[in-house]
Amino acid sequence: MEQTSHEGQLKRHPSLYDLPLSQLKAGRLGLSFSGTDLYMLPCKELTENSLQLEDSVKPDFDQMDSKRATACEESTSPLLVAKVVFFFAGISCSSMMPFMPAYMSHVGIRAEELGSFIALLPIAAIIGAPSWGLLARKTGSTKTLVSIVCFAGSCFIALLALPSVQQSRLKIRVCIFFGGMCLSALHLVNSLVMSAVKGSSEGYGAQRLWQSVGWGTGSLVCGRLIDTYGVTAMFVLHVAGTASYALVVQWLPEKRIVQVERVGESPSLLETIKRPEVRWLLSNLVAHAMLITLVNAFLGTFYLEVLGASKTIIGVAQLVNTLSEIPLLFLSDVLLARVGMRGAFTLAHVGFALRVGAIALVPVGAAGATLKVVAISCLHGVMISIFQAASTTAVEELAPGNPLLHALNGALVSALAPAFGAVIWSCAWGVLGPQNTFALGSILALLWSLLWNLSMPLAAKQSKED
Repeated sequence: MEQTSHEGQLKRHPSLYDLPLSQLKAGRLGLSFSGTDLYMLPCKELTENSLQLEDSVKPDFDQMDSKRATACEESTSPLLVAKVVFFFAGISCSSMMPFMPAYMSHVGIRAEELGSFIALLPIAAIIGAPSWGLLARKTGSTKTLVSIVCFAGSCFIALLALPSVQQSRLKIRVCIFFGGMCLSALHLVNSLVMSAVKGSSEGYGAQRLWQSVGWGTGSLVCGRLIDTYGVTAMFVLHVAGTASYALVVQWLPEKRIVQVERVGESPSLLETIKRPEVRWLLSNLVAHAMLITLVNAFLGTFYLEVLGASKTIIGVAQLVNTLSEIPLLFLSDVLLARVGMRGAFTLAHVGFALRVGAIALVPVGAAGATLKVVAISCLHGVMISIFQAASTTAVEELAPGNPLLHALNGALVSALAPAFGAVIWSCAWGVLGPQNTFALGSILALLWSLLWNLSMPLAAKQSKED
């Protein structure tokens, strides 16, 4: 009986194949397969004008196209992609800053002049980072911007390997400047990663630790390459690392719509900076970044010129740095929840003070001095990993999903502050000597930590009044 009934209905109603072509266009028919079967519907009920179905059962063809366009992103875990991007970024960066003093020595630039050259990287980033952040905010194409601009920056840096460039200090400065300006776009990755980790079981620190892994791995490999093939081998590893993360970053979710909506609803950058608690935070970011420039820019020179260590030893020291960072970055979310932003930054101040203070006390002429300085690198994670996790988290809380503020954070921490820090520490290095400069850095870190913590109640009071 049931089969006969269906046959009768098929005879009474024209087949779907009998419908005019104009009525079969995608998006014109709201069809539901949950109730009456499609072949049992009369022709008149399939026309656009007479078919009355609820919006909830109408297929959203625009949404289907959007899902199809993002199938590549959804098929790959965003957290896995973030880890891979940070890993290759670590390899790229590790082949630059730790070995830049070795390159400068190779081309005949003295330690007293080193600050003016290294300062070009952050000075260029001051111009580049906010510009890339503004462009990303306007276009919503952060991934494409990072890929193109960062790879272009690595090509500028690679030009430093050419003999014709090494013979001209002006050409060296030009390559460093434009390379640093383009590579500052890497800070925009933080905005993408912070969006990717929201709602997941892992935090930012669990992703960022892979940059430390890449940094340690790249430093060890780069040091060995330089000892074997010469100082210009560092640029091969740098370009390879940059090209790798420039490619992989395309698998991170862009989230253009979410970012544009949230940025539009958020206060302007100027209004955000005017808030007392924001100024209190930014002052600490700048001060601490200036302090750690002493380690980031001049410890390599200390290994080479004072301790007489090899490039491989510098790579080993960077590996120790990495091993000290990994557990702290992995536990950064728990640590921030326990001690808060203020406590995390204070730990970073104390960690830096202990590290450079210990270096100042190492007897340089004694046996095993190099190994002692390498062992002191265990404090690296306390002084920098906690600081990076706290600063990135604080920026995201102030302006969620805003790439411009992340770029500003990068410009301050990796550009403006290190530029001033490199010049200041370079002068101190020439006047006071290496170990006295480290001792001065330790004293200044403790004084700043005390001053900054005492100013917190004042910032909170001003915030309440506003």
